[in-house]
Amino acid sequence: MLWLGRAFGFREAPKHSDVLSRLWWRCCYHHARKWYPGDCVCGCIADHRTGSEWRFESRERYTEVCPDARTPLRVFSRQHGYCTVEHALKREQVGAVASVTRLEVPLPSGLQRNRERTGVLSPGKRFRREVSSSSSSSSSSSSLPPQSTVASAGPASAHSASAPSTSAWWTAPGPTYYDGRHTHADEVLLGTVLDSDRSGLRNTVRAFAHEYIAPYAAAIDEANRFPREQLWTELGNLGVLGVATANAYGGLGLGLVEHCLVMEELSRASPSIGLSYGAHSNLCMMQIERHGSAAQKERLLPPLCSGVWVGALAMSETGAGSDVLGSMRTSAYQRKRTTAAGELRSGWSIRGTKMWITNGPDADVVVVYARTPELESHSASTSTLAAVESASSSSLPKQSKPKLTAFVLETAQLGPRYRVAQKLDKLGMRGSNTCELVFDDVWVPDDAVLGEPGLGTTVLMAGLDAERLVLSAGPLGIMQACLDVVLPYVRERQQFGSPIGTFPLMQAKLADMYGALAASRAHTFGVAASVDKLTRQIGEPTPPASSKHGGLNPQLRRFRKDCASVILQNAERATQCALQAIQALGGNGYISDYPTGRLLRDAKLYEIGAGTSEIRRILIGRELYEASHATK
Repeated sequence: MLWLGRAFGFREAPKHSDVLSRLWWRCCYHHARKWYPGDCVCGCIADHRTGSEWRFESRERYTEVCPDARTPLRVFSRQHGYCTVEHALKREQVGAVASVTRLEVPLPSGLQRNRERTGVLSPGKRFRREVSSSSSSSSSSSSLPPQSTVASAGPASAHSASAPSTSAWWTAPGPTYYDGRHTHADEVLLGTVLDSDRSGLRNTVRAFAHEYIAPYAAAIDEANRFPREQLWTELGNLGVLGVATANAYGGLGLGLVEHCLVMEELSRASPSIGLSYGAHSNLCMMQIERHGSAAQKERLLPPLCSGVWVGALAMSETGAGSDVLGSMRTSAYQRKRTTAAGELRSGWSIRGTKMWITNGPDADVVVVYARTPELESHSASTSTLAAVESASSSSLPKQSKPKLTAFVLETAQLGPRYRVAQKLDKLGMRGSNTCELVFDDVWVPDDAVLGEPGLGTTVLMAGLDAERLVLSAGPLGIMQACLDVVLPYVRERQQFGSPIGTFPLMQAKLADMYGALAASRAHTFGVAASVDKLTRQIGEPTPPASSKHGGLNPQLRRFRKDCASVILQNAERATQCALQAIQALGGNGYISDYPTGRLLRDAKLYEIGAGTSEIRRILIGRELYEASHATK
């Protein structure tokens, strides 16, 4: 495992956790899969650190076996047929590794004919499923990685996928401009925030997105379908769904820098997949880990990390706009209920609707915010609401400020009074399903409360800065995707006998796009690294909601304006980069044959969702004013 990991960017094996070791295996496995198709997975890789090894017994699964059962690693390269790992890696100029026993096996006839006809397959089609009459190519084989036995923790879900779907919209990959290569901006970050481990993580996600997501981005957008069966469990197997979740719950226990790295690479391949990932891993899982009880974490986080379940956050409502707190109408009332066993249990009855809920139609776990009028009191202390960021909520009379309570709900247990209403037909981010959720007096037990009753505002506010920071990596991926399209185009497109990339005005356009991306990337990862560093120093980033700080860590408060500034600038720059990309392609940029129009539609969401640009400017200005006043 060590030599294979080194060949793909890792400098040394993980030393401090079994979960990171699992990520190491997943990274090695997904990189190794570059050399053989889904129906030719066999052999093993030795783990020289622990003395164990992983054997790829079939295309469905891989299991850990004893060292004495060691067999050579059989590798299939689309370019060179079956050969050693050393030979394949050297030919691809990835790097040399220790020699492996050569295993000569005839090339399957269907794949041999394909190689003779087309030579090297184009990027984005290397993992295309082979439909061949040859007995060596099975039509039921999957091009996706096998499901990890490690990541299968958690209860089964009605939505869980045991095998990739054969839907027509998914089985025909389209052209992709995502080449999966390193970018110039990587060199800028190298040595600052990108150490060897982070570079390895980024390379792994980049390779996965290149092969499994980018070829289907246009199909996802056109069909407006969330590829849960085809993709979500595989992201869980890769380990990225729980990248910032503690090791004890099946996550990797990493920080915001790693979270942003994953978000950027997924968004580069498909912004809609990146958005669904952010809503799942950040908006839902991070809230549960920070404020959930031990029982809630043990029950909910493992299946969310593994991709068995999908998570969502339900806060926005129809007509509320930016006045989320002041205009919230969904309410929860304390009610007792007699169970089937005759036991009288106390709980809450939730009534209302939520709108604009990302991942709503697919969600198995939803974090819901509701007003609790029974807890509101005209004389109640407003200390926990002192940091509320919505400008409109501060205009409410103090005696009428709402008391919110956060709930974490398993949708399968809510019964018929909970339903998914209209699925929204959006301009962009199609494939990241968004809908309206209806709660018609849905009863939930007391243990569904996230945090403490009446302190939902602090639960919400404590996660907003991290939400802005992680989501700001989405526009980074869109800007890089724009360059992925434009740079090859300006080399190939000829005008007046020369490539248009040689024209000064076109080079100026490229300079503007790259400058915006480089500045945004440096700003994003600089803030993320600073927050991670301070979090490690202070230990617990989020005090209990009942503490004197009301769930808002005063030391992290100074990064609030930076997190808002990052997403403000990144969102607006991404929209401008997409417009520049369309202009660079001319008429081709205006048709759907190229992804520039889709990237523009996707980029615009980040100027509206998770707080509009106007609200972000108000927040930044207020934070700067209050900080300057406090220093006098």
